[in-house]
Amino acid sequence: MKWVKNEKDYKVSIKSWCKTIEDGALNQAIDLAKHPAVYHHVSLMPDCHLGYGMPIGGVIACENAIIPNAVGVDIGCGMGAVQTNMPRQNINQDQLQKLVIKIKKLIPRGEGKTHQQEQIWDGFPENLENYRDRKWMTEHVKKLANRNLGTLGGGNHFIEIQSDENGLIWLMIHTGSRHLGNVIAKYYNDIAKQINVKMNVSIPNSNLAFLPLPSTEGDNYVQDMNLALQYAKENRHRIMNRFVSAFKAIFPNANPEPAINIHHNYAALESHFGKKVWVHRKGATSAQKSEIGIIPGSMGTPS
Repeated sequence: MKWVKNEKDYKVSIKSWCKTIEDGALNQAIDLAKHPAVYHHVSLMPDCHLGYGMPIGGVIACENAIIPNAVGVDIGCGMGAVQTNMPRQNINQDQLQKLVIKIKKLIPRGEGKTHQQEQIWDGFPENLENYRDRKWMTEHVKKLANRNLGTLGGGNHFIEIQSDENGLIWLMIHTGSRHLGNVIAKYYNDIAKQINVKMNVSIPNSNLAFLPLPSTEGDNYVQDMNLALQYAKENRHRIMNRFVSAFKAIFPNANPEPAINIHHNYAALESHFGKKVWVHRKGATSAQKSEIGIIPGSMGTPS
């Protein structure tokens, strides 16, 4: 840990593993430290930076509450990675260029890019019917959800070919729940703002509006968040299958290891400091004993 900050007007302290932090991200952390639902402390990871409402690379816990924007608008965003047995020195630039061309043919990427046809995921259309009473579930959302499966999206999402400290090639992807998680997050953030006004509760920033738990709205958000988490995991699974297929087409002797597939935008009910609390991780992975994690770089910095 690099520093701890605890002022008189804070409800909880801020504990930072980030030595120097930009002012915007620090101000967001201070808002969280003053938040009525945040429990015990605010954690800032080494790569912490400005987010929407809550810093990316931030972790908080809440008692009997969940904050939609502390999970984020890309619910279930996370990482997929596969280690191969291919040494870096056995791969040349020409082969890499062929691989990139093949990936581009197999995996739609970029903002708004979808498959032309609906993707088959056993039980998914029927599962969506369970959410037909939700106002965010429109025909447009359903159509995109079925066509976005196995697509990368835009922004900071990426597909990378990397080598590790042992010189072995890894395949890595960074993406999430696409449009589905976005509409769920925005819908419940608006509801949370209305609820907090009715509760006459003071929150430091309206972007940190919270949903009480248990409550109809809070319970619905948890259910819908979990739908987006399942979707994001399946999205990465499909992208990685095509990524591996493209890699093996160029390198037929490749022997990929089983894929790692983890979220870094989510909330989960966990036990900490003697209480059951909702831990929100935004751009941060769980790091429990024997748990494999992936900390991504960006398009241009190493992971």
